[in-house]
Amino acid sequence: MQFVLPKGKVKVFYYFFFHFSFAACSFPEVIKKVGMNIFINQQPRDIPDQCSLEQLLTQVLGIPVAGLAVAVDQTVIPNTHWQSYVLQPADKVMLIRATQGG
Repeated sequence: MQFVLPKGKVKVFYYFFFHFSFAACSFPEVIKKVGMNIFINQQPRDIPDQCSLEQLLTQVLGIPVAGLAVAVDQTVIPNTHWQSYVLQPADKVMLIRATQGG
């Protein structure tokens, strides 16, 4: 089963529970930066910060890299540079797979 969300950002609401004491109030540490948003084949995707192109393909997407070409912001990135290429927020990644047939 697949769930399709509307385009745009999904808002998440955090509820803070306040703890009162005699001296002061304390708040739980719940706000964290969870990552960044990029586009993969024109589809928005949230990924971790400081994610390399190789990490995106193998760990985040879990796709085989054989026969795969990758372009970031309309620039082809050679597979020898995937490990050192760090993605930036709002990057547009295009994945192209070579196939056989006619």
